[in-house]
Amino acid sequence: MPKKNKVKHVVLPRRYTFEVKKVQVRLGRFLNLAIYRPIKKRNSQTTLSPDENHHSNSESTSTSENTDPPVVFFIHGVGGSHLIWQLQLEHFSSNGYIAIAPDLLGHGASDTPKGASKYCFEEMSKDVLAIFDRYCHRKNNFLVGHSYGNAYAKKSNIRVKKRGFLVSPYAFKHTMLGQIWEEGDEDYYHELHLPVLIIHGEQDKLVDTEEDLKLQEIIYGSEIEIIEEAGHTVMMESPSKINRAIMSFIRRDFSHLFDADVWESMNRVTSRSFRYGNVNTIEEEEDD
Repeated sequence: MPKKNKVKHVVLPRRYTFEVKKVQVRLGRFLNLAIYRPIKKRNSQTTLSPDENHHSNSESTSTSENTDPPVVFFIHGVGGSHLIWQLQLEHFSSNGYIAIAPDLLGHGASDTPKGASKYCFEEMSKDVLAIFDRYCHRKNNFLVGHSYGNAYAKKSNIRVKKRGFLVSPYAFKHTMLGQIWEEGDEDYYHELHLPVLIIHGEQDKLVDTEEDLKLQEIIYGSEIEIIEEAGHTVMMESPSKINRAIMSFIRRDFSHLFDADVWESMNRVTSRSFRYGNVNTIEEEEDD
């Protein structure tokens, strides 16, 4: 009898490190935070550049002296947690980026304090801005967000999705009631002057395709990617396509779309600490 070929399973070494910890982002507000970092080169003090694997001579997303990786922030929607971004956190940190994803207040492993006002849009946005100010790169930062409002109210029948949706009924209720954003109309989006990629799942039962097509028309220079087989949770349903789409987008040079002054301002980080207090108050939760 002919010998059967043995199948060899090769386990590739992990190209990232990660930590999940609870931090005080603002006074009395403790959020769970997942931070994934690229592993440093062997015998070197520098980290892998996002472009080393594919574009070694490119400078579009390279960092100064290759020592300070760009940062990608992943923000979940109402009812979610950082776990919905698991495959993105692993992918981007494996390709030279620092990937950061918080659990919003009352979600995932973050604290769930009492008080409806703690979950209003203004307060939640201050938390996100405090995290950004603390961990942002001085030049290269990218923000990836999913959904908004009552998008997570619908129950999921896909088992893998359930891992990422962790929120108490109390936090869910008051987060939903607190999503009042008077400035978030068409005029607001029309004033956005920075590269924007809109990703839409064609099978989405919560957001119509026409809504995102209209949003693309409003935001100058924005692009839209439609994933035919995906629904509302595109990052979990089609992770490979989403990862490729985002990676391709953030590696591109968009300077030709904007005036020089506008482009230069987008490549500078201006601290918002004066608006929301000293961001240095962010600290890890002390063990009891």
